Amino acid sequence: MSLPKVRIGGYGVTRLVLGSNPFLGFSHFSQARSRWLRGYFTVDRVVEVMRRCQELGVNAVVGPADEKLFQALEEAGKASGERMTWISTTYGKPDPGQQSREIRWLAGRGAEICLIHAGYTDTHHVQAENRVVGLEELLKLVRDLGMVPGVSTHNPQTVRTCERAGYDTEAYILPINTTGYLCPTEPSQVSRLIRGVEKTFVAIKPLASGRITPYEGLSYAYAAVKDRDTVALGISSIEEAEEDISLVKGLLKATREPREE
Repeated sequence: MSLPKVRIGGYGVTRLVLGSNPFLGFSHFSQARSRWLRGYFTVDRVVEVMRRCQELGVNAVVGPADEKLFQALEEAGKASGERMTWISTTYGKPDPGQQSREIRWLAGRGAEICLIHAGYTDTHHVQAENRVVGLEELLKLVRDLGMVPGVSTHNPQTVRTCERAGYDTEAYILPINTTGYLCPTEPSQVSRLIRGVEKTFVAIKPLASGRITPYEGLSYAYAAVKDRDTVALGISSIEEAEEDISLVKGLLKATREPREE
């Protein structure tokens, strides 16, 4: 079974996309694990995992304005004949000038989709005024540079504000997992929000950065989102790629097959 696709702007991305935190040393678990990841994942090792994910049907990666990630995308693309779609983010700096520089950097390196990082959107969110300060200008820059604009957030209320304000965003990144890790809202409420917004969501942290087993985390994530959403998963090895992608294919196949009465 191949992985079905959803649309973000004009791009078709698979319903499982590759996360990049392991490649860049962001374990969200311990300083020791983060240091180990940064030392282990050379560009060549990132490419190895990317290539296996491509062979198994994954066609996109989520990740920030990072030179290592860009180099790996380029090398994996040359080896396979097709570069993975880059669902890019800025880094979470609160300075709008830094955000603008990173948006331009990403556009110059061929990122197709660009979401403003939660480190900016959530810190500039003014709920009482129904706005995210400076966000409209940053989204316009993304659009003007030819990328599909979107918003990354760890706060469901930021999504509500963006929708009410009518910001030019075609996709959202939002954590969803059974523990509520890195999303300060009861998981069932996060699911209701995602299902109530027409735009595409990229659900991140389905395994709560290693605190939940793959079957439990991925089963919940796909049940919580819409059929037109995707889930991002950090994968650290060929073995994880084979196991996790097979699991996702099985979960998606089960949801598409009619049940016997």
